[in-house]
Amino acid sequence: MHYLQLLLRRPGLWTCSPKHLLPVAVPGHRVAYHAASVIPSLVSPSSPDFQARAKAMDQVVADLDEKLAAAREGGGAKPAERMRSKGKKLPRERYRTVFSPAALKSR
Repeated sequence: MHYLQLLLRRPGLWTCSPKHLLPVAVPGHRVAYHAASVIPSLVSPSSPDFQARAKAMDQVVADLDEKLAAAREGGGAKPAERMRSKGKKLPRERYRTVFSPAALKSR
């Protein structure tokens, strides 16, 4: 028996009846979708409004990527050098030291 069939038989697991769920392809069985599960799209990717919004979203994502890269650096090179000059490790370095496989084996 397929694992999804087992899950569907568990009472209280689903808030809707199994007939409203999208079926999963089971080898040897035909896949059919419930008519209510197919949502037609009214979005036209070639429209100028869509193109403008897509370009704006790309800029937002690029800005987010830059901010994430700066956060991964831990504040930049200058604060990191200041901490190292005081003989301290960066938080990520301390974390790696404490949770390294060798440190975990010694516990």
